[in-house]
Amino acid sequence: MTDWTRVARAALVAGALACGGDGGSTTAATADTAMTTATTSAATSEATAATAEAASSETAAIGEGVCVRACAEPRDCCPPDVVECPGEYPHAWSCEQGLCVAGGCTNDEQCAALSTVPGVGCHAIEGVGVCFTPCAGDGDCAVIPGSTCSGLADDGVGFCRTGCESDADCEGAGRCELASGICRCADDVDCTAREGLVCALAP
Repeated sequence: MTDWTRVARAALVAGALACGGDGGSTTAATADTAMTTATTSAATSEATAATAEAASSETAAIGEGVCVRACAEPRDCCPPDVVECPGEYPHAWSCEQGLCVAGGCTNDEQCAALSTVPGVGCHAIEGVGVCFTPCAGDGDCAVIPGSTCSGLADDGVGFCRTGCESDADCEGAGRCELASGICRCADDVDCTAREGLVCALAP
């Protein structure tokens, strides 16, 4: 696999178990209650440890890479029918270390030329400009099925984000890392969505 120096991004929910009841009138009842509580706590701890171990194993099996297109020159990253590629956004592709890298948008005008959605603008996400309409809550993401206002751009603006829930959601571009909702890969064999994809490791 090829190292990748530029990769374009699950919340864990914890619960608490509370036990309670009326006080018993005998020492035996108190002892039984203490034993039950201790047993429940031990079982909960074992379940938590098992879940963490399973999640760790899943991450190791899936890998930490993402599927990207291999290239020899920038033109290899372009759709075959787009003659102005590479060029200005959204065709600002470059070929770096044998891998395609999207240049991203640089101003709001580029986004407005591509979309009529009110409020669309250019915001950097991990250093790469992306066109989107900011959101303030999940209600703003209703037009995008399965998305929530859980993304955060470099400038602190929220954006609607969708995540995978199964390998099928990745459509051949890796396997689903359930904890993060990101499609990742461990090897090139995980990248079958289209010809020319390889698994690139994040630093």
